Amino acid sequence: MRFPAVSQIPIEIWHEIAAHNADDRPSLFAMALVSTALHFSAIEQLFSSVCFSCDQDISWWNTMVERTPRLQTIVRTVTFSGYPRSGWAQSPKRLREAVVPPQILPMPNVRIVQWNASSIDISMAVQHLALFPNMKELHLSNMKFNSFDDIARLLGACGPLRVLSFRDTDRVEDSDSDSDFEIPRAVQPANTPWTLDLTAIEELTFIDCGPEDVFLFGLMENSWPARLKSLTFDGEYRCSGPEMEKFLRLVAPSLVNLAVYSHPERDEELQVVEMFKRLPAFPALNTLSLSLDAGSHAEAAITVLGSAPLLSTIILQIPLLNEDEEDDREYFREIIGSAFPWRKRESMKCAVTKKFPLIRRIVFHFRVPDNSPIHFRRGLRRWMERQLSERLEETREDLTEYLKVGWFDYDLNPVEYSKTTGKPQWKLRNLPEPDTESSEYESESWDDDGSENYDDW
Repeated sequence: MRFPAVSQIPIEIWHEIAAHNADDRPSLFAMALVSTALHFSAIEQLFSSVCFSCDQDISWWNTMVERTPRLQTIVRTVTFSGYPRSGWAQSPKRLREAVVPPQILPMPNVRIVQWNASSIDISMAVQHLALFPNMKELHLSNMKFNSFDDIARLLGACGPLRVLSFRDTDRVEDSDSDSDFEIPRAVQPANTPWTLDLTAIEELTFIDCGPEDVFLFGLMENSWPARLKSLTFDGEYRCSGPEMEKFLRLVAPSLVNLAVYSHPERDEELQVVEMFKRLPAFPALNTLSLSLDAGSHAEAAITVLGSAPLLSTIILQIPLLNEDEEDDREYFREIIGSAFPWRKRESMKCAVTKKFPLIRRIVFHFRVPDNSPIHFRRGLRRWMERQLSERLEETREDLTEYLKVGWFDYDLNPVEYSKTTGKPQWKLRNLPEPDTESSEYESESWDDDGSENYDDW
């Protein structure tokens, strides 16, 4: 059988092959050496995302662009990190000390910018963000700001954003006074070179932000995202505070997806329930996501939620502790044992569909850290899925036609497992990949007689 020569295969096919191997750098490097056609297809994937973590990275990038100017236009995602890669012979110059004005040429096709740094020079960040005039997504993580004006200046340097996320964003601990973080009546002071416009934001996420998240809410209130469709609260903030309730009232008419993941050990679940009682109708809400933890009040929150005539999906997130297999099993059994039965006198299906007639899916998301061995224990994952299914059948929740299960990482991204090996791609290159179980065994029951006993809980 004769195969077509490389030159006879349409370039669109090579683009698809390269895109399919986007996360397989060795394969892309090999493709780049085969022919000119494959070289360009591979290069587009290899340089679709670039990271600058120190001053040397910027110098290297400029050298490459000088040699291959096309690189400047194929980048789609840029990451700025304050944590230089390991393996340097000498201590690199941190990114926050990079030369201003920027030495990087503008990248007109960049759509996503990620900034991850424990400390930040606002002037440097503002000037670098201006290099991406068509940016649509901005993700800030591990950031500490000195003042409300710093946050406003940073966001004001961006064009109209559609996606904005804050992770572990807080104030500088030794800030001189709380007055620096008071929300100004006007977001943009007179004679400033930037204009804050957050009205185009459609997706907004807060993860592990500090108690000063009131200032982030203040930003939104002063530049109201009237088209906001997706809103996620998750982490160590006071997610049931009056600022959150006020903000939810503003965005309720347009909101399609709402996720509120709180911490029951801090009594936040009950506060969320009380807040849900006071909220107005959500006329466009399609998906509601809540925590399903030990002692969770998800059932109460769903019961008291006001009108949501279009609600079709309820997602219940099950966080796993990532300690050891025995603890994870015990904790998981504690969660499903306390959560079900959902109601004493009626099934979960009956209770939910009575309140929300358009419900079509009730989804359970297992949330596991990236470095958890659970990702490499297919048998353990199947055991947990089976236990959940059996518990729902035992308590007669009648969810067969609605039930769906998924596995997610702590960044709320779905984890894709290989159909052949049962394990995901290992992304933490600085850590060794966990051992993979040699068989697909189903983990044995905890009880000596093989039965599961929830009656004592």
